[in-house]
Amino acid sequence: MMMTRFARWTALSGLVGSLVLGAVAGADEESIPVDKLPAAVLKAAKAKFPKAKIDEAAKEVEDGVTTYEVSLKVEGHSVDLAIKPDGTIVEIEKEIAADALPEAVKKTLAAKYPNVKIKKAEEITKGGDGSVSYEVVVGSAEVVLDAKGKIVKTEEDEDDEKEAKPAKGK
Repeated sequence: MMMTRFARWTALSGLVGSLVLGAVAGADEESIPVDKLPAAVLKAAKAKFPKAKIDEAAKEVEDGVTTYEVSLKVEGHSVDLAIKPDGTIVEIEKEIAADALPEAVKKTLAAKYPNVKIKKAEEITKGGDGSVSYEVVVGSAEVVLDAKGKIVKTEEDEDDEKEAKPAKGK
């Protein structure tokens, strides 16, 4: 009986510890009402996407730098903006159709992940230099490619690793 209580207490304390650490890790981002966005941030979002509906907003502080994340709907597609308090757009993440990906990106994905369906595709534009990359979910892998189709980064979910295994030798 003593071991069972100890095992339950250990499991419970581990769960509580995970929850506390999770709350601390996410403490630097907080959801905020859209009407509480700084005027410059709101103006920048509306100037870039005048017909968009703003769904939600968040304020993130990372390494002492504040950024506002604004989520929009543009013609039925999700768009996320990262904007500095002065209205400077840092990054635009725009959901796109898989067939809208550049041919070089599609070719790389087809070679690396044959017969695996693209679940989601986003075009990422950096505000500073205007560089464009693509974030694509292929099976259980998230792949980031540059506009020329070169893979920049890959993250795979180990639970579903078999589904998105790259082709041998690729």
